[in-house]
Amino acid sequence: MSHINYTHAGILGNADAVKAEVEVKQEGDVVTVSRNSPSTETPGILQMMSPEGFETGDQWNTISWYAPSNLLLEFGVSKPGEPKESGTGYFAIHLLTPETERSTHYHYSASRYNVLTDDETNKTIRDTIYKMRTFAFADQDVPVIEAQQIAMDQAVEELVPTLLSVDTGPLRYQKVLDRLLSEEK
Repeated sequence: MSHINYTHAGILGNADAVKAEVEVKQEGDVVTVSRNSPSTETPGILQMMSPEGFETGDQWNTISWYAPSNLLLEFGVSKPGEPKESGTGYFAIHLLTPETERSTHYHYSASRYNVLTDDETNKTIRDTIYKMRTFAFADQDVPVIEAQQIAMDQAVEELVPTLLSVDTGPLRYQKVLDRLLSEEK
């Protein structure tokens, strides 16, 4: 989840959100990572969705991973110090289906909640969000994913990733997935 601050700076994240408070929870096989950033610069997509264009706000970004490969994301902002319910944001679902060892069908969709802008503005926002999310995925995420796959394919030694504290959630995902694969055998 931390990649949005670097890969999608200005659209979905920014340097302020790097200092987010991270919480990891697990219920059964569902792993949820929450990143809360109180009183930080609001990224472009959330700023556009707030009626007063919150330049600063309390942000949240929560992603729940459902084994083996589905993600539910909540991303939002409220005025600093205001409750989450007074803010706005969107829910997104990411559905991944492996095709081969090196290819995956990746589908995603999002829906806004607690819409605080007027109907005319919403039409513009809807079109802009579509363009922003498509750009973020196709022009920013895909090249990174493809470059990672090439690096993995060309490795001459076993790859041992360096794990940081921010990797606690993905590490838990991996443990759940490894267990499920082991049970399947």
